[in-house]
Amino acid sequence: MTTKITAEMLTDRLRAAFEQLEQVDAMWLGGSKAFGRDDELSDLDVQFEVEADWIEQGFALVEQVLSEVSPISARNRMAEPAWHGMSQCFYQLADAPEHLMIDLCFRRRGNREGPQFNEIEIHGNPVILFDKTGCVNPVHINMDEQVAKARARVPYVAEHFRLYRHLPDKELQRGNPIDALNFYNQMVLATLMRLLRIRYDPARYDWGSRYLHHHLPADVHARLEPLYFVADSADLERKYMLCRKWIEAELRWWENQQS
Repeated sequence: MTTKITAEMLTDRLRAAFEQLEQVDAMWLGGSKAFGRDDELSDLDVQFEVEADWIEQGFALVEQVLSEVSPISARNRMAEPAWHGMSQCFYQLADAPEHLMIDLCFRRRGNREGPQFNEIEIHGNPVILFDKTGCVNPVHINMDEQVAKARARVPYVAEHFRLYRHLPDKELQRGNPIDALNFYNQMVLATLMRLLRIRYDPARYDWGSRYLHHHLPADVHARLEPLYFVADSADLERKYMLCRKWIEAELRWWENQQS
């Protein structure tokens, strides 16, 4: 009988291969595990802290471990240097469920210059599998500073809206619904989403539309969700106007906060 490949199986095998190595200081899980929201459709977010010149050997060992479970059907190694300063690769296994993608990062020993993804209010509590040096070090952010940083974006978001809010209407009048839909998504709906993020979820104000159902109040999310689904040109025009009115109300709310 074929053994079912699970996140727990892969985690255990990677831990067994890496924990005793002197080049490896720590291993922990992030993503949905860090928020206690993982389910049968979750992928696997794994991070290691390792000796800086051991990265390539680390990836080779990862691929050896994964290949013992299943052929690797796809991989995407991020170009170096990645924006976050770590070395990252994504894997799919031929014999695993497609949703069980492995998102694996190596952080260089002692490197604290880039994002660490260890801020509890933003990324949750990392699930530490081993930590020989205390390097995982989850920390709390200064929420007052984060709120101030988020709110500082409001004038830029408002100006962007005022400049480009007419574009969906213009393309609808021209009879170009695809262009209108593009501008609606990029210039209007995205503006509304950003304002709601800043107001209700300043810790993740720059996360875009990811996980809004977790981070917005339920009534706000229920009002927002239908605006993402457009049936036809007439529906687009109606939802475009709803978005505009909501944005204008949000901007008035922000103006009142300043007075």
